[in-house]
Amino acid sequence: RPELAAKESAEAEFLSAYLPAAMPASVLDALLAAALAEATASLGEAPGMKQMGQIIKAVSAAAAGRADGKEIAAKVRARLAS
Repeated sequence: RPELAAKESAEAEFLSAYLPAAMPASVLDALLAAALAEATASLGEAPGMKQMGQIIKAVSAAAAGRADGKEIAAKVRARLAS
C-alpha cells in the first residue's frame, strides 16, 4: 500500500528533525577513555567488571542522550574484558 508507506516516510522524516544527532564513535571512545582514567585514578588500579555500572553511568551522563545505552554498555564491557 504505497499511500501508507508514503505517510510513514513523511512522519519519519518529520520526527528525525527533532532527534539529537548521533554521537560519532570516536567521541564515544574518548568519553569512555576519560571515564576509565577517572575510575583508575580514584581506585588506584584499573577498574574491573565490578565497576562496569559506574563507568556506564559516567559515560552515559557525559554523552547526554546522544549515544545508545546498548552501544555504551557493549563498549565498556569490551574495554573491561581486554
